[in-house]
Amino acid sequence: MSNNQPLPPDDSPPPVSLDWELGRELDEIAAQYFYQDCDRTTQKILSRCGWYLSSFIEYPTLVIACPDQVTNWLILKQLMPLARILRQWLTTAQIRIYPPPGEGNVLELSVLQDIP
Repeated sequence: MSNNQPLPPDDSPPPVSLDWELGRELDEIAAQYFYQDCDRTTQKILSRCGWYLSSFIEYPTLVIACPDQVTNWLILKQLMPLARILRQWLTTAQIRIYPPPGEGNVLELSVLQDIP
């Protein structure tokens, strides 16, 4: 016969919301270090976008939302430097770029191999 009494609080697994919050904090700290590793030009371009690092997607992912076509083009020209920085920290990562609304499709790239 099984005992269906709940576990004492110290023996219970932590709530999912706590895991989520700690994961978000880790992502925010990683984003700060990532931004610091970017050169000044890349920092200026990123500051014109909405962007974040997420470890809650299949692979750690740099997500960038471009507000306009000019910024989208500038981000696309910075793909290699962005990938190099991610590669310094992660063995597997992705970059996901959202163009301005109504201006095309999402571009998603894997950063798996060594980048020169």
